[in-house]
Amino acid sequence: MQRSVRCLMSLVLIIAFMLMLVGCGEKPVSKKGKEELVIALDRYLPGKKPPDGIGVASCTQVYEPLLFLNNKLEIQPGLVTSWERIDDLNWRLKLRKGVKFHNSKEFDAESAKYIFIMNLDKTGYTAQRIKEVVNQDSFKIADKHTLEVKTIKPYPFFPALLTHPSVVGVEPEAFEKGEIVGTGPYKLIEDVTDQHVIVERNDDYWGKKPFFKRVIFKIVPDENTRLMALKTGEVDMALYPSLPSLKELQKEYSTFNGFKGLPYLMFNFEKPYNKDINFRKALCMAIDKEKIAKEIYQKTAEPANSLIPKELLYSIEGEYNGLPYSQEEAKKMLEKSWLQGHQQ
Repeated sequence: MQRSVRCLMSLVLIIAFMLMLVGCGEKPVSKKGKEELVIALDRYLPGKKPPDGIGVASCTQVYEPLLFLNNKLEIQPGLVTSWERIDDLNWRLKLRKGVKFHNSKEFDAESAKYIFIMNLDKTGYTAQRIKEVVNQDSFKIADKHTLEVKTIKPYPFFPALLTHPSVVGVEPEAFEKGEIVGTGPYKLIEDVTDQHVIVERNDDYWGKKPFFKRVIFKIVPDENTRLMALKTGEVDMALYPSLPSLKELQKEYSTFNGFKGLPYLMFNFEKPYNKDINFRKALCMAIDKEKIAKEIYQKTAEPANSLIPKELLYSIEGEYNGLPYSQEEAKKMLEKSWLQGHQQ
């Protein structure tokens, strides 16, 4: 565990993030009175147990977290309507009444407890975070719509954990059967591996009803085929067009940017020279991040100063300026590193 922490802390960022680009035609969204939206995706990841099982889970809205984040990344009520910290360890969660799963079963304190319990059996990143905060004995059902949680250690970020897209409302019995049943504004209708995923509006949804009655996610791995489908009207939106094609596409279509990834360098601290901060600074200052973002990523990326991009919660982008690109300063840092190494 200690080695993993050391590796994590040794990250040096190259660019802040590569943006996900979506092309959307400015022509009528659908030939069916805007009842249906068709989106071309580049890939599909089937075969996992829900809630990870639906390969386009991040955009189908079949599931929803216990708490939401608004556009300012402020925590908002969701399936949990209020949260109260009783003392250093204990929290009281009030659950939204009248919420039903897509199979008509009621969302209550038992199903809210199950969200945590199911993660205790997993091994992923989110599950590890949850295991550090709660265990099997952490939960007490005060009444049908009140769940009391006692954390293993003081954890003031508990509400933020409830906004994670993996901490979502799943119907326990359906989950055990491997079925995809949530509480979200859309419900799963059809899932055909490597072809499409179809969701339909949940008319019993507790919140604001979605605009489109049906959304079809078509799996189109080939980039050129996705663009051709957009141009012929076969789809209404297409993800990830080629960067060289952007200028031409923007003349006819609207484009949208979204977070996609975070390229970075990771140092192996087992190597003696990597332990020297001057050597690591030299590598950072020798890389022209601005030029990479502008020319390689065609202005769809931004240089990064920290592990967490400025758009995400807990970023320190406004507090830390990073290291500027300078080959001269990089050479000086290498000289310092060399001298220090030979003095030891």
